[in-house]
Amino acid sequence: MRVFLIQTAKGLFSSSGGYKANHALLRYLASRGHCVRQLCYSYRGELESYMDRSDEVDTRFRMGVLHMRSDSDKPGQDVQVHELCMEDGVETLALDSEGFDAAFGGKVESPNQLARMSAEYIENGTSSAPLMDFISFLQEEIRHFSPTHIISNDGLSMKASLAPELAHLTMSRIAVVHTAEQLPFGPFAGGLSRLSSSLCRIGLSNSEADIESWLMNMRTGSKI
Repeated sequence: MRVFLIQTAKGLFSSSGGYKANHALLRYLASRGHCVRQLCYSYRGELESYMDRSDEVDTRFRMGVLHMRSDSDKPGQDVQVHELCMEDGVETLALDSEGFDAAFGGKVESPNQLARMSAEYIENGTSSAPLMDFISFLQEEIRHFSPTHIISNDGLSMKASLAPELAHLTMSRIAVVHTAEQLPFGPFAGGLSRLSSSLCRIGLSNSEADIESWLMNMRTGSKI
């Protein structure tokens, strides 16, 4: 299998239970010989610290820049992108968290701005310039990796993976659900804003989205 997983928690070594559960899944799949890759967000200095203390950092390390336009007359934001294969076999594509937040108004405003733009994209298929630049970047990375399975726990990346630009890829879409509010359907869809990644429903049925939902216990990390 070729598995592409999209993280939402910030930090290369986030303490988030969802992040840890997702990473544990990737580590297991890598140990079984599958090719796994995650998109995540790193804080300043995390990658440098990891590379300094690691004896087996993969030579495939590379750096790049994602330019995200502004939705006003202000200059856009350059976001550093680092790519490497970690010691556990997980290929990692890490966006600089501070730069990413700056593209959406800074650390304080970013969650609200991103939620609003994500809801607009999920409903209408389009949104403001910075989010569309990120979506284009995400879709290009998916195309480049050509996964057999794509795993996400937010409506934005789920919707982006269903775009016509990726229709030629034969891949299963898996929604890892840590809380009922993250489901794109059902009575809790788009529920409490502090728990859900977007403020509205995706608007697609299970069959249309081709989504397998894994309900995961927040305490034990096991399926329920």
